[in-house]
Amino acid sequence: DRLVDNLFLQSYWLVAHFLIPIAPAALFAHKIYDQITGVIGHSGYEHGGRWCWPPSPLVGVTHHDQHHQFFRCNYATHFSWWDRMMGTLHPDHDRVLKANLSRSRGTEVL
Repeated sequence: DRLVDNLFLQSYWLVAHFLIPIAPAALFAHKIYDQITGVIGHSGYEHGGRWCWPPSPLVGVTHHDQHHQFFRCNYATHFSWWDRMMGTLHPDHDRVLKANLSRSRGTEVL
């Protein structure tokens, strides 16, 4: 299951330049962006600030961490409204996100 999922997700970079008429520099820039956001998303530190305060549609590190921790929730990759609409957002997402954002700013709010 994970092998097929990873093969599908990573094969995009192998075939994209054959399927999409795009300049190699643009494809390279997108790959760099993807790598940077991947590192930030796995950093364990909530970087979003006020832009990610619930119920923001943007997903942050907390959203992604909960997906890895509980696996059966938080499937969206960029916008949380998909999980909110489909009922797959973790029930404690907003509470944990507020706590993590407060901790990142140095003001504990639980």
